[in-house]
This record gives sequence, C-alpha cells and structure tokens, in this order.
Amino acid sequence: MAEVPVITSAVSNSPGWITIAWAHSGAGGPLSFFLERQNPPLTVGPFTNNVDYHTDMGLQPSTSYSYRVCVVYPGGSLYCSGWVAVQTMPPEQPSGAYPAPTITVQDVTSNSITIRWTSAANYGRVHILWREKSEGLNRPQIRINQKDGSRSFPNLEPNTPFVFAMQGCNRTLFGSSCSNWSPPVEIWTAALPLPPPPPPAAPIYAVMPNGDLLWNRHEDVGHGSSAWASRNGIRVGNGWDVLQAFSGGDGNIYYVLENGDLMWNRHEGRNDGTSRWALPKGAKVGVGWQGAAHVFAGHDGAIYAVYNNGNVVWNRHEGRNDGTFRWALPNGRNVGNAVNKLVFWRAAHVFAGGTPGVIYAIMDDGDLLWFRHYGSFDGTARWANGGEGKIVGVGWQVKAAFGLRDSNAVYAAMADGQLLWNLHMGYDDGTFAWASEHSKPVGTGWNVMHAFSG
Repeated sequence: MAEVPVITSAVSNSPGWITIAWAHSGAGGPLSFFLERQNPPLTVGPFTNNVDYHTDMGLQPSTSYSYRVCVVYPGGSLYCSGWVAVQTMPPEQPSGAYPAPTITVQDVTSNSITIRWTSAANYGRVHILWREKSEGLNRPQIRINQKDGSRSFPNLEPNTPFVFAMQGCNRTLFGSSCSNWSPPVEIWTAALPLPPPPPPAAPIYAVMPNGDLLWNRHEDVGHGSSAWASRNGIRVGNGWDVLQAFSGGDGNIYYVLENGDLMWNRHEGRNDGTSRWALPKGAKVGVGWQGAAHVFAGHDGAIYAVYNNGNVVWNRHEGRNDGTFRWALPNGRNVGNAVNKLVFWRAAHVFAGGTPGVIYAIMDDGDLLWFRHYGSFDGTARWANGGEGKIVGVGWQVKAAFGLRDSNAVYAAMADGQLLWNLHMGYDDGTFAWASEHSKPVGTGWNVMHAFSG
C-alpha cells in the first residue's frame, strides 16, 4: 500500500501566519507534494521530496483553517493525509510584547522593490522574511542592525506579487527578545512598459498623368496584403508635370523641371497625408539636370545622376534639411561608368533600394539587377562585385519601380495599372531570394508617370 504523508506540526507563529510541517519517507520515486487549505480553498505546490513545510501567510487572526498534505506518485496516484485544523493567533499583542516594525513601500520598478520600515520600539536589529507570493518557502532571513531603514530587493520578476514581514529584536542577558512578526505586506513589482510601436512604413507617392501627386501608405509591408492607409490615395499636390521625381527620405522630395532645374520641397504631411509643405512652390537646389537619363536618391542626402555616356555622378545635398543650394562637391563626383561594368545608362529604370547603398536597375530584357555602392556615404567609387550587377529577378517589364525606404520591399507598377509587391530577402548581398515566388498584387489603378517612396 502506498505511503500517505503525515502532518507532524501545524502552528500559528503570528496573527496572520500558519506553518504546516509534514513527514514522508520519500520512497517510491520522484514525488510531488501539495498542501491544500479549506475555507478559502488554496492549493500550494508542487514541492519536491526535500521540502517538508510551508508557511501560509496573509490569514485572518483568531481564525481556524484546515489543511491536508497530498502526495502524487510517478504513476499519477494521489494520496492525502487527514485534515488538520489550526487557529491563527489573536491580533492583540501579548502583555508586555513590543510592537512589530511597520513596512511601507518606498519604490517599485519592473524588477525591484524597495521597502522602508519604522519601529515604535527602540530595536537594535530587525529580521526580514520575504518570498514571491506563489513560492512555498520563504527566502533566507535577512538581518539588519538598524531600527529604521530601507532595503532594496533587485532582480525580481515583473508584474509579480511578493510578500514581506518583519520583527524587531533586542539583545538581553538571556539571549534575544523579539516582537511578533508583522502582518505580511504584499507588494507587486511593476509591469514591463510596453515597447513603443514600430514607426510607420515610409509613405509612397505617385505622380499621375494629370500632374496630381498622390500620397499613400502600404499598411502591410511585411506580408503583402492589399491594406492601405487610403483606398485611392490622397492628393497632396498638383502641377507635377516634371521630367523626374524622387525622394531623399524624411519627406524631402526632389523633381526635375523641363528647364533642368532641380527642385526641393519637404512634405510636412508625410505621416498623415495632409497637403502641408515646407514651401509653397519648392526651392531650386540645382541646375542643368535635364541631361540625366536617371536621377534618384540614396540615403543621407546622396543623389545620383546617370548619363547616357555611362557616367554615374554622385553628390550629397547638404541643404536637404532646409532646401538651400548647398552640396558636398561643386560638380559632383563620377563614381562609375561603362568601363567598370556599371550598366545604369542602358537600363530602363534605375532606383534605390530601402537599404543604404543598394541600387536596382531594370534592363530592357526584363532582368532586375542588384548593385551596392559601398561609397554611398563618401562618394568613393567602391562597389560590390566590382561594380557588376547581379541578376536577382527576371520578367520585370514594368512601367515604374521603387524600393520602400528603410525596408527590403520592392514595388513595380505594371502597364495594366497593377502594383506588385515583394520582399527581396537577398538585398544585403545580391542573392536571388524573395519572400514570395511570384510578386503579389497589392493595388490597382497605378497608371503613373513616376512612383517613389520617402
């Protein structure tokens, strides 16, 4: 017959505490013990073989409680002791006893609790018992040689209740004279603060054939569903009959007029799609840009101009934050040409990816080529793979294409007005790897003249 645990002691050692001790040989394999209480019901455990007592805290004084101890054997069989009743001590202090210290909360964080205590009696030291409320045993007793004070308890779990109790003591000729334990005080650690929401995806702009500039935001960049901030986009400008249009990020939008002027403006309503701009009509920040076959912006103010002779000219617009006519170099710097295998000048479309230095080119045969300009921050002619593009896609006969800022998402506007989405998983090294085997349609009506993100 299986061995049943025996309750060997059930005592109240303060008005709100009862300690139950039990005995069991531990024979029969790895065992689990549980302590059960009636009225109100409570089950504490499991305890292992080497634990044989538990202190129940937070009880009412002068109140009877009944307990039993149960053991669960490896096969799942449950055997319990009989119920044992014990009454907590009355709330009144015995005649002549010193009052227990009073515990208050001084500070609480998500991983620490600081308590403060005061004593009406002139104690030479105090003892602190504490534990996580769900634990069966108190943690090691703490002795502090001061009547009043504070103590921090670090490295705690967030949003968790802990229980604290104290007694004050004085040394006497016959040993120590101590007060009863204070009523247990329950204190919770703070919950972890919620992480800030991720920043919204970069806005997407489209220049329509009638010259309207539309704003929108793709709300599902990570998965490619047709979720947008606005069903049909929001008009934030008109009269955008321009040769080229692109974004430098942070709302800085550039466009090339037919006379070759490079214009700048900042869309102050980029986060909500309102028609708020830094300047009513933009500011001229460059001249003579009409000869460039492709113009696009990288990161941190870098702007590239691709010419039909194969030259790729880099410059940094130092006046990008205020629209002033200030550049890192007077005439830019040639960072590539047909000799070093760059083929931008023969491409149908050239655009920057969402990652610094990544550039894509779509060739007339529909191949999508990946490049990475390691010199994008300083204008040096340092390119991945010696400047030779890597084929990362085929069948890209598109009307417009762009990379989403600060993302590996790539979009293509097709001749039929569909907008396709995909994630280039090989954006960092130019491998032919995409999130979806076939790009997903995420919009219609994208019969655009220019499209870009920023």
